[in-house]
Amino acid sequence: MLGGIGFTMSMFITNLAFAGCPELVDASKLAILVASLTSGVLGFVWLTLRGAPTAADVDPDTMDVEVEDGAR
Repeated sequence: MLGGIGFTMSMFITNLAFAGCPELVDASKLAILVASLTSGVLGFVWLTLRGAPTAADVDPDTMDVEVEDGAR
């Protein structure tokens, strides 16, 4: 979800691809901005809901990887 936030290259490609048709450039830019905003909002919601430390976390300040005993 967070990968959809970067949109500057999409704007550049849109300007190159539809150079002769300003209506398509405007429509593409609007679609890119809407998709980027949607991606950012969904990523924020996902990280807010799933990124919070749980009561089982020993050290909530680190990003510990859960491993089984003896796997290290």
